Amino acid sequence: IHRAHGALFGEEYVWSLPAHFGDPLNEYHSVRTHVGLLDLSHRSHLRFSGPDRIPYLQGMVSNDVKGLRPGKGMAAAVLDLQGKVLAETRIYCLEDCLLMDLWEPVKEKILAHLHHHIVADEVEITDLADQYGTVSLQGRRSRDLLIELGGTHVLLSEEFNHHEAVLAGGSCRLIRATHTGEEGYDIMIENN
Repeated sequence: IHRAHGALFGEEYVWSLPAHFGDPLNEYHSVRTHVGLLDLSHRSHLRFSGPDRIPYLQGMVSNDVKGLRPGKGMAAAVLDLQGKVLAETRIYCLEDCLLMDLWEPVKEKILAHLHHHIVADEVEITDLADQYGTVSLQGRRSRDLLIELGGTHVLLSEEFNHHEAVLAGGSCRLIRATHTGEEGYDIMIENN
């Protein structure tokens, strides 16, 4: 689809991603004044479930996971035992689990690290990479476009807030997230 729309590709890690669609200045201007679409298929999601998910993850990342409530999220870093940053991530709290959003190229290393440190914790880590894809609307008109698509309840005022939504007749998880400095929303969609 990207190629059909004139995308010029670049290599990032082992992924071939659209670098731009022929006129980077126009794309920049679109995001600053209207809306742009980012393909975030190179991101992965891990689900943490089980009764010990919060205290377990609290000991693995740099931010206060215990303070998260359903519908809230945060940026954090996965740390090794010496406090060295292994990966940047975003963590989202749902009613029955936590979701971790991270770069696909570091996923296997992070999964091995996380599994290594499960000792007596009742936590299950599920790789959702094949189950979900993510696109992002970025720009000053991103909220307007979401409302046009049926997201009439787009009231995510804080970065990393999220909720289930129906857009263009399909269910998704809508996340307030900027990748450009402008207002933005990640749309996590189940792969069919």
